[in-house]
Amino acid sequence: MKHDAQLKQKSLNSAFTIAREAHPQWPLQLMGTPLCVAISVNSLIAVDTLLSLGANPLARVYADGNYAPNDPRSHWTAFHIATRHHCPEILQTLLGSIRSTKLESLISEDPLAIALSYSTPLERRAMHGSNNITNLKQTVRIIQRLQPLSTISISGITALMQAIDFSRL
Repeated sequence: MKHDAQLKQKSLNSAFTIAREAHPQWPLQLMGTPLCVAISVNSLIAVDTLLSLGANPLARVYADGNYAPNDPRSHWTAFHIATRHHCPEILQTLLGSIRSTKLESLISEDPLAIALSYSTPLERRAMHGSNNITNLKQTVRIIQRLQPLSTISISGITALMQAIDFSRL
């Protein structure tokens, strides 16, 4: 029984080692843990199910080697993916499943910069349609409860400065 539980945990929290194509006609490639994929397709039902089965919302979502060790994405969790894709309902669900003592580790990866810089306007529009601006605003509001907009990153810039540098606003 213990071996089965360990195998279940490993399968729930292990990332694909290669990207999967969603469909040959779509330029969408899915990679990461099952929780990462569920968030990437904006499926709150799948996220709830995976969490109820024991998926760890604080587990790294990408496999070693998907990104260079100095790339911030190599340390991302499900929280960061929900932030990137502006999924406020999923973000609330994830935050509700994380003990408050663990929230500090999420903030170290600068979630406001992720929300403002790591997706393009086209990606946001494709994922959320006409709700893309509303979802962005809701995501930023949720994150601002954890991190003020004026926070300066270790590289000396704010999230807004990074978004301007990335030309994402």
